[in-house]
Amino acid sequence: MSDQTEVSRKTTRSNREESAKIQHMMNVGWGAALVSVGITVIGILLGTAGGFTFMAVDPTVFLDILLILGLAYGVYRRSRICAVVLFLFFVSSKLVMLLADGRAVLSVVPSLVIWGYFYLQGVRGTFAYHRRIKQPGFVWIPPAGRSSGKTEHFLSRTIEEASQAKEGEENGRTDRQESANRRE
Repeated sequence: MSDQTEVSRKTTRSNREESAKIQHMMNVGWGAALVSVGITVIGILLGTAGGFTFMAVDPTVFLDILLILGLAYGVYRRSRICAVVLFLFFVSSKLVMLLADGRAVLSVVPSLVIWGYFYLQGVRGTFAYHRRIKQPGFVWIPPAGRSSGKTEHFLSRTIEEASQAKEGEENGRTDRQESANRRE
């Protein structure tokens, strides 16, 4: 086995592990948003059907649900802006709750800490994704189930091109010249 093949395997393993960690952080962020929406919907249903007031139902709750769903989709699609807005929206809504009802400290503060952590993971994941994807030699490897089955072929081709590009630079050739030569 050549040294280049061994380096390629180690790079692939490292990229796969780091991609999985970053994806997990993003999944935690948008997953927490979906759970939050689910809890809100259950609260609305209990409040309207059960005859007791679990949650005040007004039109702004539905806007809240739509906004969180949209931002969760944005985090799913790896948007840094959506992740930051989701986190800030959550924190600001909890701070408004604290200011509106000072007695709710015992219920708002633990929620702020726990859910804030989950949303912050989404922010960290999206920023890590964009930081790493710009680095040369890093190849994003999507987790199983999110690709069309062409990932391994694409991955092996990309790693080969990256390693050949380094060899081409040593010989004075550019990446474009190297890829043009492979196509011919």
